[in-house]
Amino acid sequence: LKSKEFKLAAAACDYILDDEPHNVKALFRRSKAFMELGKFPEASRDARLALDVEPHNKEIRKLLAENRERQKKDDAGKSGMYAKMCAGLGHLPHPLDVD
Repeated sequence: LKSKEFKLAAAACDYILDDEPHNVKALFRRSKAFMELGKFPEASRDARLALDVEPHNKEIRKLLAENRERQKKDDAGKSGMYAKMCAGLGHLPHPLDVD
């Protein structure tokens, strides 16, 4: 993760989690890698799995909160784009209007 190779970090964690599906360290690191890759649902899933194993872990709770905030920002940025796309659809002719 320190080298910013997030895809490689996630793949390394996949390898560990194949053998140890409840490895908190691997779940935490893969969650961080997914978050940096913009894969917020996957990041949330892994953080929640890690939290199931260690419910009082403050670092995992902090990571989950950070992921939520970043997803909100990402969603807000995309909502404007989708609004413009949908506004353009409002100007299309009705499919039943035939000449």
